[in-house]
Amino acid sequence: MENGKPCENGASSLEMYRINHIKYLNGTFGRDACNSMLLSNREKCSRLEKTQSQLLVSETTASSDQLATVVARELIDPISYLQSNLVVLGTYICNLIAIIDAYEKVELSAPDRSELFTGMKELKISFELTYLKQEVVALLTESHEGVDRVKSIMQSLNDFSCIDSEDK
Repeated sequence: MENGKPCENGASSLEMYRINHIKYLNGTFGRDACNSMLLSNREKCSRLEKTQSQLLVSETTASSDQLATVVARELIDPISYLQSNLVVLGTYICNLIAIIDAYEKVELSAPDRSELFTGMKELKISFELTYLKQEVVALLTESHEGVDRVKSIMQSLNDFSCIDSEDK
């Protein structure tokens, strides 16, 4: 009887070994004891599989937490730059609107020189200046709100991953 090769009755040597081993166990320990050992081994295998599954879930969760932390930390600097630049841009836009308002006052106070302001009037109409002044302020406000929301999400990700890692 060689490994993997069929014996006279057609069983492989491994099958013959198993059969002989079961006969030995039955003879040594009795049938009930063998059945009990088989059930015990099956329970151990089941517990081992459950533990392996829990370990896999735990490792996956840990990896997700690490990814969330890395993403939050990598995005915080660019978002901070963006937020800072929006503040500066808002100041510049307010200054430009103040200059435009001053020009409009000069235009209104000098009706006798309206030919000087003809080109400006055409540009104001062409660019819808009144609408632009309102819209640019609204866009800045929405941009600030968006950046604040992203920062809040990143902080939540960071807090979640830190809290989760402290629980372990």
